[in-house]
Amino acid sequence: MVPTSEETGHLLITVNSPGEVYYWLWPLLEEFKNFSCPPRIWVFVPPCQFATGREVEVIRSFPLVERVFTPRETLLFVMGLSRFTPFPRGLALFLGGDLFYAVLLKRRTGYPLWAYGVPPRWTSQVDRYLVRFRKDIVRFPREKCVYVGDLLASAVAKWKTEPLFPSGSPRFLFLPGSRKFAYPVLFPLFQTWAEALKEHYPQASFTMGLPWHYQHEAIPEISGMTIFFGKTSSLIQDADLVITVPGSNNLEIVYRGRKGIVICPTSRAIEMLPIMGPLAILEKIPYWGKILKRKILCRKLEEARWISLPNLLWEQEVLPELKGNIAAEQFLAVVEETLQDQKKQSFREELPSPDASLCLANLIMEAWHGEEVR
Repeated sequence: MVPTSEETGHLLITVNSPGEVYYWLWPLLEEFKNFSCPPRIWVFVPPCQFATGREVEVIRSFPLVERVFTPRETLLFVMGLSRFTPFPRGLALFLGGDLFYAVLLKRRTGYPLWAYGVPPRWTSQVDRYLVRFRKDIVRFPREKCVYVGDLLASAVAKWKTEPLFPSGSPRFLFLPGSRKFAYPVLFPLFQTWAEALKEHYPQASFTMGLPWHYQHEAIPEISGMTIFFGKTSSLIQDADLVITVPGSNNLEIVYRGRKGIVICPTSRAIEMLPIMGPLAILEKIPYWGKILKRKILCRKLEEARWISLPNLLWEQEVLPELKGNIAAEQFLAVVEETLQDQKKQSFREELPSPDASLCLANLIMEAWHGEEVR
């Protein structure tokens, strides 16, 4: 017998930040499209200082999403200040944001809570930990964890790419990320570097990839560089070298077997970076707070061994990094070395399989049918 929507029930998902939305939520939703009776999906976007503010708009364009809760609506819901009639069966799934909001969601609904890609916190509240990387399994309570794999690898496998790069060689791709506060710093820097690269590589082509939701906004132009919106995966696939900031796309570069350089310049834009924990009080202190914050963040950046996720995961330089005050000569030297380094292109150590989204979708459906989800 084919289950009805009431039998499959509610799937309440918390998610935030562009990387979680595009690389975690999207491939799972694409997987559910293959089921004859997928769950009713509500997505909660909790408050998060790392968000861009455009997450709700993006999620509303995804398939199967019945309702999206803004940060304010999420707060009202988890505090019990909005109406909710629970289905007989339901599941709360953490796919990003702050785990605390997912715990509140569980308490409000009475649904079990599964948490993906998060350290083993709130162990008394989380019913199942969905482990992203196999090496991390030993950190979790054995009776509560199951290895799923990297949803980002699923997203990379599912995205259909198309040739977009203008003719030229080498093909350089600049990715400034999704946080616009850094654009006033990164765009002039990219312009300077592109001009310097043109002198060394006269036949080169240059592109820049931006999120699709910025396509109708005023974005500064960079002479000699073609800007694409919402085509990052296609551009990465065809690029000879990607210059980017720390973020989820760092892993996509590696999964696609491309070469990249991760940069984090210390400029006044660093004052705009969110800061968590007790140091967040610096945001409230006029004048001196920004100065102290800048010094602290610059010191932390200097002390950090790695800033990109692939390097942190494999504890080696998978992608070269440039941070601090980056001189043009230093940048050009790393570009030349990276283009010539064959080891970067052939790196394939411990890369995950692309079946994580199918694994997670099956786990959810099996749990409902097996009465594990109440």
